[in-house]
Amino acid sequence: MTEIKIESGVPLANPNLRKLKYPLADMKVGDSFRFPTHKYASVNALVRRHSKETGKKFTLRKAESRCWRTE
Repeated sequence: MTEIKIESGVPLANPNLRKLKYPLADMKVGDSFRFPTHKYASVNALVRRHSKETGKKFTLRKAESRCWRTE
């Protein structure tokens, strides 16, 4: 039988801080990243949700397949 170790002092993870596929949480104003053009709709939805949750502003350009943090 496997012994289970009990740990104390481990902080509870914030469920609102999801691991994102794209580096939105790490971006500073002026930073940008490229994404596959066919993923524009999913990146746009992710950016909108992340912006609403954090107050950060982003701009996407489908023609360039790029996302910028603007505020």
